[in-house]
Amino acid sequence: MNVVEELRSVQHEGLNTIPSKVIYLILRNDRDATGWTTVSVIKLSKMTGLTLTGVRKILQKLINLGLVEKERSTLGVNKTSKYRVIEL
Repeated sequence: MNVVEELRSVQHEGLNTIPSKVIYLILRNDRDATGWTTVSVIKLSKMTGLTLTGVRKILQKLINLGLVEKERSTLGVNKTSKYRVIEL
């Protein structure tokens, strides 16, 4: 499936913008065997061309909609969050 087909296939009223669909798909496609991904907000910003604030707002929207779960890491100085996509 190519990128355009993947974007079309993701249907949810909360995924009503291309950036929100792209971030949702990045999180979904980058997950490990347990379903979690540790992709950083900085990496998401670089991958999408969005600002850090824009990425954070979209992540929070996805979390509020129940489409993504977030777990904060308690290890290390740079506390990278983990994300898990809730399948549609």
